[in-house]
Amino acid sequence: MVVLFDLLALIHPSLLLDGCIYEEEDVERVKFAYGQGHMVRIAHLGHKDLTTLSRRHKLRDEPCRRRLDRIIGVKPAFTRPPYGNYNDLVRKVAHSRGQKLVTWDFDSGDSTGSTPAQSKKAYDKLAKMHPSTVLALNTRLTVRA
Repeated sequence: MVVLFDLLALIHPSLLLDGCIYEEEDVERVKFAYGQGHMVRIAHLGHKDLTTLSRRHKLRDEPCRRRLDRIIGVKPAFTRPPYGNYNDLVRKVAHSRGQKLVTWDFDSGDSTGSTPAQSKKAYDKLAKMHPSTVLALNTRLTVRA
């Protein structure tokens, strides 16, 4: 399992699980993060562009979502479509799961190869604009378990 720490919102960090939760130590990590007030989410398996998949393929991660529900007793309320791409079918599948779509309004560039210094420069530029809210896409802070 790969554990990614993601800022779903500036004041509410989330734990993004890239894969299903099978090992007991992973179960304990999830319980700990959730117990500390973190949002816990599961990435879409394979990180595929959901707009290119059939409804059946969009639901392939459902067993992992059910496992998360069994571990911490909650169902994911949000889904962040890979690459920020979504269409009516993606919306319908999310709605059928009781989820809202979440995308970002600021990309630090780390997912496209920016160095930490370049990402910091992008954040500095954003901060000078004094936005009232920021939903950032950060993908490179990774802990391999």
